[in-house]
Amino acid sequence: MKKDSVVIKKGETINVGHIHNLMSLGITKIKVFRKPTVCVIPTGDEVVELTQKREKTQIRDGNSYALMAWLKKQGYEVKKYRIIKDNPEEFKKAVKWGLENGEAL
Repeated sequence: MKKDSVVIKKGETINVGHIHNLMSLGITKIKVFRKPTVCVIPTGDEVVELTQKREKTQIRDGNSYALMAWLKKQGYEVKKYRIIKDNPEEFKKAVKWGLENGEAL
């Protein structure tokens, strides 16, 4: 490798080849970061679980599952809270949970 060559691009996921190149160059320490954990909190009186019987005025919780799939595809860790109803106290509890369990809501 030439001097000042880039071994790993910023934001790239480290693989076996990168580790080999780093060790071959005598580089034993690098700065890394992990992608944040995103907490998904489905809300709404009208939202029900996928397996729950649905009334005419309700919808199944498809949005949070689609969002979680997209986030996982981007490489994020994802956690899901239970569906909460339109209740300020429940919402506060869910946000507290999200802040304690992840870096983004």
